[in-house]
Parts: sequence; structure tokens; C-alpha cells
Amino acid sequence: MKLVGEKNFYKILGVTETASKEDIKKSYRKLAKKYHPDSNRDNPHIAERFKEISEAYSVLSDPEKKKQYDAVRAWGGGGYRDFAQYQPPDGMGGGTPFGDLGDISEMFRSFFSFDDHGTRRKKPEQGKDIHLEIEIPFEQALKGGKRSIAVPVEDVCRTCKGSGSKPGSKVQKCSHCGGRGSVSFNQGAFAVKKPCSYCYGRGTVIATPCPDCRGSGITNRVKKIAVEIPKGVAGGTTVRVKGQGRKSSKGGYPGDIYITCRVGEHPFFQRNGLNVQTEVPINIAQAAFGTKVQVKTVHGKTVQLNLPAGTNSGKRMKLKGQGLTKDEKTGDHIIVVQVLTPQISDAKQKELLETFAREKGFSW
Repeated sequence: MKLVGEKNFYKILGVTETASKEDIKKSYRKLAKKYHPDSNRDNPHIAERFKEISEAYSVLSDPEKKKQYDAVRAWGGGGYRDFAQYQPPDGMGGGTPFGDLGDISEMFRSFFSFDDHGTRRKKPEQGKDIHLEIEIPFEQALKGGKRSIAVPVEDVCRTCKGSGSKPGSKVQKCSHCGGRGSVSFNQGAFAVKKPCSYCYGRGTVIATPCPDCRGSGITNRVKKIAVEIPKGVAGGTTVRVKGQGRKSSKGGYPGDIYITCRVGEHPFFQRNGLNVQTEVPINIAQAAFGTKVQVKTVHGKTVQLNLPAGTNSGKRMKLKGQGLTKDEKTGDHIIVVQVLTPQISDAKQKELLETFAREKGFSW
């Protein structure tokens, strides 16, 4: 008996048959990132590879489906046989019992979404995801909150409602498949069906394309959406907006929007994780005699600090709990003292400084 549509899901994901659920997930994420259509727009065949990877993961990540798949592989010698489309030769029965799993053909109809006539059902097609990058002002990253952004999206054409045909024009039955959307051919004892390549499985062809979408069923537009920016968001964080991506022209679910946040710089504050750092400049007299300085925190609070006599440049002080907050964790405000060196502007100042340096034993 020949194999039709043989697929080795373990080989597709690059894992062994004894791989753990975590290893399967890890491998899937790596491959999905590598072969995602949005990252390989120049490769017209990448979508099929991505679909194959997703199909393999949907089976191997589900304990019950994996159990059935492994049982059939053990019985059939690798891959899977398309039993839902198997037509036995004259005189042979239509089902193959397999222990407690029951009739194999019925199992595969359920497992691979075939209907009672052996035709694979068309699952709803999900629209593509949208990936964007936006800059978040430092203050908004601190507090979080809603942000309105403009998103370029592909939407179902409102003129033809996604059909691709000019309103009022007639849709012709596909002459290649007779309107069935699929074609059949024999391979040994098997009768195999596949989607019609001429009408892409629709069963119809467009005679007069829609003037607005040129027959694609999709138009481009810009829409504004409100995005909730998490409190304390860090640069590189990705926010997911579910169901706001591109819509499918085939009645499926819309994709998602993934927004990568880039946090803007602040003229006074530098960020290090949840900690905030500022530099406080003081002159040489303040450093020598000690002084009081006022520091403003990122929360708008003013704090007075006492610097002792003999404070050196680079001295660090901490305002505990005055940093950024995220997930119930709060950082600190780190203050770094910078002692400014004075510029000598006349001979008298030079003489005074030289006298002081000699008395202290400084060399220059």
C-alpha cells in the first residue's frame, strides 16, 4: 500500500520521537520565527513551509492527537496515510480496525478535519499579523496608560465585500474543476483530491474584477487603535493587540498587531531596569565644605540631600523606592555627584590656588 501525503511531523519540527513537550514547543518557536511569512516576504513558498510547521506542532503538542499519530505511524511505517480519502479496491472493506482506537478512517476524518465524503474541510483562514515599532515618551513609560496609534491595514474590500468581483457582475463556474473547488486523480488504489490550482479551491473564477481592489478582495487603509502601554514598560517590550491585524478575505479570523516599544530619552534621567539615575553637579567649595542640594524625582517629588564636607566626585546616593514600578516591583533613584573643576581666569586666582596646593602638598 502506498503512502499518500506522507508527513513526518517529528522530522518537520526537527525533534526525536521521545522529545519532551517543552522541547517540541522550543523547536516550534524557533522554526516559526525563522519561517514566518512576515519575515520572508521575498519568498513566495515560505507560507506553505510555515503552515506545515504549524500543522506539525498542533498535532505533537496535543497529547491525544500525538497518541493517535504515533499509533498510526507504528502501524503504517512512518508519516500518515490519508485514509479519509482512501478508496479500497473492489472486494476490500472500507475500514481498518486498530485496537481501542476504532476505525482508522473515522479517526482520521476527525483528526485531519475531513467530512463524511472524504473531502478535507477548509479551515477558517486567519489574517496576517502586523508588526510595528513605536517610540514611547519617557514619562509615559513611567506611568503607562493608553496610546492612540495609526495602523496601516489590509481590510476586506467594502465595494465587493471580499469577493473580488465587480458588484453586479456574474461569477463564472470554474471550468477546470466544474465548480467543485477540487480535482481528483488516481494513484494506484487511491483516489486523491486536491484544491483546484486554477480557482484556488473556490469553485468560481472572477469574470469582471472589482475596480477598487482589482480582484484581490482586499483594500489598504489606515485605522487608529488605542493601545494600553504597561506601567514601567522597557525598551524592546512587545505589546500584543489581539484581533486588530489584517483580515482574511476568506471569512477567517483577523490577525493580531504586535507593537514593539522603544522608550525615548530624558534630558535628566537615565534608566537602568527599574532604577533611575541622575547626576548632581556641585562646585569645589560645596564639595570641600559640604552642602545641601535639592533633587527632583521622576514622580515630581523634590528631595533635599545633605552632602558632607569632603564629598568626592562620583559619590553615589540612593533614594529607595523612587524608581519605576512594574509588576509590583519598584526600583530606586540613584544620585551620582559630579564635582565641577573651576576655570582660572586671572593671575590672582592662580596665585591663591597655587598657595593652597603647596600647603596641601599637591603636585601639578
